[in-house]
Amino acid sequence: MAVKLYVGDAGGIARQVKKLYVGDASGVAREVKTLYAGDGGGAARKVLEASGSAPAGRLPAGYTEVEYVQNGTGSTPSLLPYIQMPAKTVATKFAITFSSEQSSPANDSIVRGLYGYRTYSSSLYYYGIGLYQGKVCQLSGTAKNSLIAYSANTIYEIVFDSAAKTMTANGVVTSKSPGTAWRSNKNRLYGQDGDEGGGYRAKQTKVYSLKMWDADGNLVLEFVPCIDPSGAIGMYDVVGSVFYGNSNTSTHSANKFIAGPAVS
Repeated sequence: MAVKLYVGDAGGIARQVKKLYVGDASGVAREVKTLYAGDGGGAARKVLEASGSAPAGRLPAGYTEVEYVQNGTGSTPSLLPYIQMPAKTVATKFAITFSSEQSSPANDSIVRGLYGYRTYSSSLYYYGIGLYQGKVCQLSGTAKNSLIAYSANTIYEIVFDSAAKTMTANGVVTSKSPGTAWRSNKNRLYGQDGDEGGGYRAKQTKVYSLKMWDADGNLVLEFVPCIDPSGAIGMYDVVGSVFYGNSNTSTHSANKFIAGPAVS
């Protein structure tokens, strides 16, 4: 039988650990499902058995943390919800965890935006992350750099490290600089800035987390999927203490976020 794990604060108050996460060198944290601790006699006992959801209790009163926020099921890209990102010019590392039900055939000529922005000047230029011809790609101008093969409903962890000049997809490292376009306020989560005029967003995309760090390893942004006290669905930045809801002002019924299960 498992015993309970408690951690105390500076005031001597101990609280039970419900969820435990351990990070890797890329800054991606994964949940510890089962933890054992030994005593002086060498006997190990189970002290934690997790259920698979993110740690709760980090949002202000009235907010409900959820496992993910999905951008909807509509077929018209311009009517899907998105979040306009704040500028984080000191950030040098970026990490996002997502899955999608969007199809991306190998012969598809369309870039399905997940995060980033798009410009047009005689040609289309894409920046950020998108699905293209069955791959999750880092987008940089006209280049579509494959990070990993894409499969619907698979969870992906993408990490850009501009200082180390690496891009990591589910633990597979590519030695190539991701640049710094991902940290400007042109970027959209769940799409690409400027995508209404013929661009496309990857629909039915679930985002589980998004983080940015500065050169010293300090978090400068951490999005937690949630529902705010008014019932709006979006992301709460626990670093800046700001809620980011739907930036799309369309009144169409397809323009709504879908919240995942509540985190207990």
